[in-house]
Amino acid sequence: METKPLSRGKMMLVSTGVVLLIIVAVWIVWRPSKLHVPEDLIGEWHTPNANYADRSFEIDPVSISFGTGESTVTTGFIKKVSAVQQGARTLYTIRYTTDGTVYQVSFY
Repeated sequence: METKPLSRGKMMLVSTGVVLLIIVAVWIVWRPSKLHVPEDLIGEWHTPNANYADRSFEIDPVSISFGTGESTVTTGFIKKVSAVQQGARTLYTIRYTTDGTVYQVSFY
């Protein structure tokens, strides 16, 4: 029994189907994170307290960094941000990882 080679049109159709299948598979596996850091939290903070003049706290859409003095910085990747309304204030909790360890920081 002899098989006929696919026509150019059928080959294009099969190739297009395979490419679309790969794109859908990649999209399912590598979906963008649903992480949302509120705009109000994004920025860098310093204190006027002279005892902590070399300290800082910075949040961006994917990470949190702590300036820990003497030009050293510790950075973690944000995993989750939660907000709990408590009267007129909001308690924010950020869960993040640094070197594979999970930490959290909470603040108003």
